[in-house]
Amino acid sequence: MELLKGVPGLNESSRSNTLFGGVTFTTTDLSSKEKAQVASVVAVMGGNVKNDLTADTNVLIVGNINTAKSKYCLKNRTDVTLLYPDDLFDIYKRFQHSKSSGPKLTIQVLDDYPWPIFNSCLFCLSRLREVGNPCYAKNYITKLIDHFGGKSIASLTPKVTYLITDKREGKRYESALDWKINAIHPKWIIDCCNCQRILDPSLYDISKIHNPAAIGKNSHKKYRKVVDYASVEHNPIYGSLEMGNALIERSNEITKSSSIEDCKGLFKGLIFSCFGFTASHATKLSAVLKNNGAEIQEEYDLSVTHVIIPSSFTFDEVPPKVLALQSISDSKVVNEWFIERCLHYERLCNDSWSIPARKLRLDYKLKIHITGFAEMEHLHISKLIKNLNLTLQTKLTDECDFLVANLSSLGLSNVNSPQLFTYRFHDILNSRTDMKTASVSLTKKKINSAKKWNIPVVSLAFIWELAQTGVLPHVLDTQWCIFAPRSLRPAGNFLEYARSVSGGLFHKAEEPVNDEADQSGRYSFDLNNSDVDDVDDDDKNNNSDRRIYLGTEGSPTKLPVQLPSPRKNTAKKWPKLIGTASESQLKSAAAAAAAAADIDDEEDENYNFKGKRRLVFATDQGNNANDPQSYVEFEDDFGLEDIPMFKKRKK
Repeated sequence: MELLKGVPGLNESSRSNTLFGGVTFTTTDLSSKEKAQVASVVAVMGGNVKNDLTADTNVLIVGNINTAKSKYCLKNRTDVTLLYPDDLFDIYKRFQHSKSSGPKLTIQVLDDYPWPIFNSCLFCLSRLREVGNPCYAKNYITKLIDHFGGKSIASLTPKVTYLITDKREGKRYESALDWKINAIHPKWIIDCCNCQRILDPSLYDISKIHNPAAIGKNSHKKYRKVVDYASVEHNPIYGSLEMGNALIERSNEITKSSSIEDCKGLFKGLIFSCFGFTASHATKLSAVLKNNGAEIQEEYDLSVTHVIIPSSFTFDEVPPKVLALQSISDSKVVNEWFIERCLHYERLCNDSWSIPARKLRLDYKLKIHITGFAEMEHLHISKLIKNLNLTLQTKLTDECDFLVANLSSLGLSNVNSPQLFTYRFHDILNSRTDMKTASVSLTKKKINSAKKWNIPVVSLAFIWELAQTGVLPHVLDTQWCIFAPRSLRPAGNFLEYARSVSGGLFHKAEEPVNDEADQSGRYSFDLNNSDVDDVDDDDKNNNSDRRIYLGTEGSPTKLPVQLPSPRKNTAKKWPKLIGTASESQLKSAAAAAAAAADIDDEEDENYNFKGKRRLVFATDQGNNANDPQSYVEFEDDFGLEDIPMFKKRKK
């Protein structure tokens, strides 16, 4: 066994990790030095090691398959994963690499080193093309057999160990009965892979068991908690199968639509090197490339023009050797989308679509719906959303978080909307669309529905930026924002903030009975957005109870009141009581008083009003004519010394 030497971080037990958190390891037939090293490696990755095989043991590190522990686990413990020491040390190296640059490993990494349970078995698969369960399909069962060390052939011969079929018909089924070959249901393959054991095949023999519910009953107690091969979700084997099938189907479509001579020269002069693919997928990929004139090279050197990695890999997962040689050569690192796009468009597509993402498998729980995309772009965007660990919604509902629309389907271009085409990977925005009237009309209806439900509408640049940075982009960025609800726009003042929180409606809470609560001045805010015009009355009624109460818990609301203005109160300006009358008004008043007292105008100048107030104008007293300002004096015969004199008061 090769022991680890000089691996950094081996003694750094203080580093926290959850890769094997809660996982218990047990060893068998290892030397004391090997046990100590296994214990150190497992501790760094978050697990713990026990000497004895107990009920909580999850992984058995096997030094020899013929020990008592190994035999007992193979026979009775279908929930224990068997692993060789060298495989554990290889997992540790990958773990150290993932801490610095690679993707975070999960417990599924254990099945990257499968126990070869089918290495002595020869299988023949029959009538598995039309099955209701996708996990019983022929391609998937074949891939499972290959992954766990088995081999399958197309023809049934006496050397075949098992015939895998779910139908009691056909020549191969009849021949299997004649040759006494077990006709096993495909569920047996899946259960064996989940348990990592060869289960009793007689419990799955369809020639003896006619009740579908009884197939596989009591064959095992429980599965290993690593990968559920009976489900298509979080299943790396099924995921790689989908990618390979899409590539083969696209290649077949191009072969049918174009001549063989044109296809064979598409990749002529290009040298490809594959990395990260499974053996079966790499074989299919190489066959497609060779059929189109490409050359395949196993080892990477300066002559390689393209390094192909799976679309589920990030750029950081590329080997350092490839990145080092890429800096001094003209080779490109692309994913399998490069081949699919080239075959689909019948030309070399050196665009941003095939550039590997920087960040995948994020923790954002977002629901995305896409619209307006057609053909190849729709397929690749769907895969990208799944690789980002986001949820792709097939229908647009009010539960969606974002609507990703094709700019071309909305008639937007670099001419009429240049701000939407300033993104650094702008070539992805020129996506093809189905220009049929029905498709364009449907896209516009979805845009209107998104506005009605306050769902942000963004371009593909939003999802692409998320895959490049791993951080959710700002929705209001003009590089991708097509529509943003009012609630996402920043408030300019307190009133706008309160309106964004409450939807524009403020409700005063019912006054409490006690005196202490009466002085609280608490308010409740209605969350309905009254600023949205395209909301039906039914939608408003359905959301009428969405309120936040500030104050006594559960207090009901009363009639709405308007929030007071935040403007500062200023002192009220009162009109002047003295000296506000114009000069003409004062003259008229003096003339009326003189007429009432039968006083001539000639005597007005020398007449002394007894007990009356006399008005003397500056123009009558012959003041300086250069003074442009006119003023009025006030005199009184009674208490003149007690009354303030307002002289030279401006009009």
